[in-house]
Amino acid sequence: MNKNFAAIWANLAAEFPSANTEMVATPLDLEETTTTASSYPSLPRHQVLCQPEPGPFMPCEDLFDWWTLRCGVWIVFLLALLGNGTVVVVLIFARSKMDVPRFLVTNLAFADFFMGLYLVYQ
Repeated sequence: MNKNFAAIWANLAAEFPSANTEMVATPLDLEETTTTASSYPSLPRHQVLCQPEPGPFMPCEDLFDWWTLRCGVWIVFLLALLGNGTVVVVLIFARSKMDVPRFLVTNLAFADFFMGLYLVYQ
C-alpha cells in the first residue's frame, strides 16, 4: 500500500509544479518512487478552469449547490437568531443588576447573533 501511495503521490506532484518551492527528497523517498513509479501508468491529466481564480477559502466547486448544506445553514441561522436573541432580551430586561458575568454573556450573545446574520448574507 505504501508503494502504491508513493507512485500516486509522485504522479499528482508532477501535475502541479511550483516555481517558488524546492522539494528535497530523502534517499528513502527516491528508492520508493524509482522502483514503483515505472511500474504504474501515469494518471490522466484534467484541465479545470475556475472563474474567479480559486483561493484557500474559495474552492472551484460551489458547496451550496447541495440542498442539505443549504438547509443546514438555514437551521443554524434560525437557531443563532432565536437562541441568542432570547439570551440578550432575558439578560438585558431582567430585574437583577448587570454584573460582570451577565455583561460578558450578553456581549457574547450579541456577537453570536450577528455572526448568524453574517452566515446568511455570506
